[in-house]
Amino acid sequence: MLLRLAYLGVTNALAMLAPEWKATAASALAHMLAASGGDPVAIPDHQVAEVFRPTLDRLVGAGSTGQERTLVLAGPGIPHADGDLALIPEHPQTGELWPVTPPMMPVPLAWDAWRHLAFDRAPKPVGRSVPIPPDALPALLPNHRFEPDGEIFLNVLPRLPQVKQPRLRAIHDRRRPYNYTLYKLLNTGSP
Repeated sequence: MLLRLAYLGVTNALAMLAPEWKATAASALAHMLAASGGDPVAIPDHQVAEVFRPTLDRLVGAGSTGQERTLVLAGPGIPHADGDLALIPEHPQTGELWPVTPPMMPVPLAWDAWRHLAFDRAPKPVGRSVPIPPDALPALLPNHRFEPDGEIFLNVLPRLPQVKQPRLRAIHDRRRPYNYTLYKLLNTGSP
């Protein structure tokens, strides 16, 4: 399996399965939902979409009717992109967030995870002059999809002031104590 990952050029593929990655993705997911107000989120960056899209679609609903927001990467070394939400890094020592210009809403992500999503791209395989589209590559790990940590998500979301908005409130209310449905939905994909 490591040989397959090396062939794909995935340098930190196994790091994406670490608990730290799942925790930081869960926190970012809660902030993303809060910043979007529960509206659908378009993620044009393929690598970022692989991390957030499956869980986001289950929480918001793929057919949700709301103004679609766009999530873009923003931070040091990244050219400015137009979007409604910006996935930004937290400074590794101070915890300060990368500044974004209003009306763009920040979605904080731990520095190591942000750096990986922003700069670690799979190089084209040796001996090919034409890059392979990301959709044509085999899955990173067979029978495994990266999922943010449901428990962390459920602890971060209620602490955000935006949880009072109707759509976010509905997501929050599904996670009441002793109601395991949302936690199970986040971690397995089925209630």
